[in-house]
Amino acid sequence: MLTQNEMRAKVYNAITGDATITGLIGDRLYWINKPTETDTFPLIVYKFVDTVGSYAFGLTTQSEDYTVQLDIYTSSSDITSMDAICERLKSVMVAECMRLTSSNVEFSPDDTGIQNKVMRPQRWDYINV
Repeated sequence: MLTQNEMRAKVYNAITGDATITGLIGDRLYWINKPTETDTFPLIVYKFVDTVGSYAFGLTTQSEDYTVQLDIYTSSSDITSMDAICERLKSVMVAECMRLTSSNVEFSPDDTGIQNKVMRPQRWDYINV
């Protein structure tokens, strides 16, 4: 079973190790929140939204389950980059045994000039089998 820090490192290394993604975002990959003063896009923010490991609620379970949220931010004039990043992230996450179990969600606040797409890939593995 992976610890949350090990899983976080796996996600980080998978994203930063992909030349296509880093070619689009550079070093703009952030943990939990994007910098409030940034106006450089595109960028990705990642965080765990759900984690169930070998010991959950005082019980021993037979699987581990990680759900990661990946927020892709682009300027409103650069939707093509958002879609390219999203498609590439799908492939990168599949290589890490993570699958999308729901649809992506897009946000486009009119007054900000920023587009945001949310992905939630999930990793689920049997352990101690």
